Amino acid sequence: MNHSFPQRNTLTEPAILLGKNLNFYKAQAAKLHKQIKQSDLILQSDLNIRLAQFNMEYWLESPSTVKRKQVLNLIALENGFANWQALKSRVELETALDFQTFFCRHGLGGYLNHWFTNYAEAKAHQNAYGGILLPYRQQFFVTPINFLDKLGFDQSDEEWRAIGFDWVVPKSNRAKLRIIKTIVTQFTSEE
Repeated sequence: MNHSFPQRNTLTEPAILLGKNLNFYKAQAAKLHKQIKQSDLILQSDLNIRLAQFNMEYWLESPSTVKRKQVLNLIALENGFANWQALKSRVELETALDFQTFFCRHGLGGYLNHWFTNYAEAKAHQNAYGGILLPYRQQFFVTPINFLDKLGFDQSDEEWRAIGFDWVVPKSNRAKLRIIKTIVTQFTSEE
């Protein structure tokens, strides 16, 4: 049976992939590829459901013909991307700088930050007092708006407004992506 890879309505604003690199997604694909090839009866029910979401249950009819690149595309679809190349490009852009620690690097300090161990508390503080909500590893902090000056942005920057000054759960992932591109260009050319 010759099936082309089906198209799917993908999310218009895929989730930002904090903390996940290409190896994470490749490992997911390798594991899924192995499950498909083995056609494990214990896993087949779950696998059928997973593949049916994307009209790919036919893979189980002839599992030996399923290629790794097809499975990589499925992983991309499951994560809201049109294909593997789109997911790969996004992850490569976002991992050009480590945004889990970037905002606390040398030269970006000097502000009175409010630190939180969970997002909900940080968001409540930001809603009450303003500022920019940013991540640092497994924590969150809210810093004054003038922190944008250190990043090379105007305090009234439209992209930062569009994300609601919230890096962790932005109102617009498209605006966040444009900010990432600007930051990556600016800070990787300095190093």
